[in-house]
Amino acid sequence: MELKEKSSNIKRNAWSVLINSPERYIFFAGLGLILIFVFWIVLGWSWSIPKYQKFVSLFGARFVTGRPGGVYFGHVLGLEYFEILIINMVVDTVAVFILYPIFVLSYNLVFQIRILKNKINRTFRVAEKTHSMIKKYGKVGLFLFVLFPLWGTGPVVGCAIGIVMGLKRWANMAIVLGATYLAIICWIFILTDFYEWTLSFGPSVPVIIITILLIICMAFYILERIRRKD
Repeated sequence: MELKEKSSNIKRNAWSVLINSPERYIFFAGLGLILIFVFWIVLGWSWSIPKYQKFVSLFGARFVTGRPGGVYFGHVLGLEYFEILIINMVVDTVAVFILYPIFVLSYNLVFQIRILKNKINRTFRVAEKTHSMIKKYGKVGLFLFVLFPLWGTGPVVGCAIGIVMGLKRWANMAIVLGATYLAIICWIFILTDFYEWTLSFGPSVPVIIITILLIICMAFYILERIRRKD
């Protein structure tokens, strides 16, 4: 569904609307997680510089490669299972806490952020199409949608579907994040064997694989931007 345009005679400052909405607590929780993560990295930098450089690398790469790529990259960096799990969970939680309030207010036509307008419109078009397929399964259907590793089944789209379904905010996020956390755990176990198998061909093979994955993700992103401009 294409989000409607706001009436031209109604102009609101997006930030003031956000901080006065019920969703502000979720948004500030997301900002708080970011600050805690940054503080943790800075604090730990003096303990083990290479280790915390790896944390930052994984945090950044996770936004590009998605759940499977983020987990596999953690193995390539030589991180422990718990470290891979926590960093991937933090990324998804931050994404949900920051974007959910913006999605809700945009969907309800309270405001639109121009730089995110096209992204939000596309997300809700996908959500509307998917909602028609999973609505008869309700919350279980949403949980399974986010859990299964298909293209476009991440927590962001999952939250949008929950909004279309009319779920309460905390129920929506609990379902979406619960499915996401379980998916990350599953990927850790699945990709551990895959990483060890690729490592048997040589120490550089896992690095080559993650590099190719990053290149493919960036190529898709660039091609998509070009296609939209045309």
